Amino acid sequence: MKKQYLIKSIVSLEAEPITFGCVLPMGGNIGDDIQAIAAAQFLPDATIYIEREFLGSFQYPRRLPIVINGWFMRTARTGWNDKRPAPERSWPPPACIDPLLISIHLEPGFVPEALSEEGIRFFRSYGPVGARDTFTHRVLEEHGVPSYFSGCLTLTIANPYKNEDRDNIVYVVDLPSNVEKIIRRQCKMPVVRLTHHGKDPSAFSGDQELLSRAEILLDQYQRAKCVITSRLHVAMPCLAFETPVVLVHSDPDSDSRMGGLIELVRHCSPRDVLKGRIPIDPDTPTQNPSAYRKLQGQLVSTVTEWVRKKQGLESLS
Repeated sequence: MKKQYLIKSIVSLEAEPITFGCVLPMGGNIGDDIQAIAAAQFLPDATIYIEREFLGSFQYPRRLPIVINGWFMRTARTGWNDKRPAPERSWPPPACIDPLLISIHLEPGFVPEALSEEGIRFFRSYGPVGARDTFTHRVLEEHGVPSYFSGCLTLTIANPYKNEDRDNIVYVVDLPSNVEKIIRRQCKMPVVRLTHHGKDPSAFSGDQELLSRAEILLDQYQRAKCVITSRLHVAMPCLAFETPVVLVHSDPDSDSRMGGLIELVRHCSPRDVLKGRIPIDPDTPTQNPSAYRKLQGQLVSTVTEWVRKKQGLESLS
């Protein structure tokens, strides 16, 4: 079955006409690739992917509308882990970028760099900023940047499959081995382990192949009977897919990524699972909570209206 969110072909800077851009991760976290797919689904085919960590040094001969979303960010001063030298400038983006700032998470170590005087001016120029989580929303507001809690753009990825197309498989994604063992013991259905670990960019032929790997995983989540995971960017797409999901996290209150999102999904701690307290029966799972739907609708409207505005289609609606 044809998926509705297929990634766009990656085009070069020399291709014409390039009309839009979106942010692509440097590598090492499939959740970042999933967030790139979430942005790309709204954009036309003539879209260029811009590597997130090199966003500050991007050059283009005219202003280019770009969706900027996701986790920010590694720089020369905040945990650079790529074989290539870190760019001298990572943030803010240059004047040739005309951004939609939505579903952004500022990693705490990056906050001082992101919210320098120059960074604050950038955010204010293109606000209000859609914060992926309540931590980022609060930090931006504390620095005088207009902001709102947008939630995560992965809540909008479509599911082309119907419920009758689902596989009778429970996927466990990056769970501790003792937690996975308990789940296997309780399930009558087949339990299959998946992982977002081990993505070494040097092992792939290019960005297209990296994104394709993320799509394969998304396809499995779309058709799953149930998913139990420690990964935020497994849980959020599963909400969008209406795939019953549980997020396992030992201490969401201390995780800056979780505020505002953990409340959308059934969740528990590893200790809860070990004590038999799983908030779902994986063999006969009930529907997910529906609180995410309001954010989902707002995200779709915001990005769709922004794209139409940049295409000059507002007057035609």
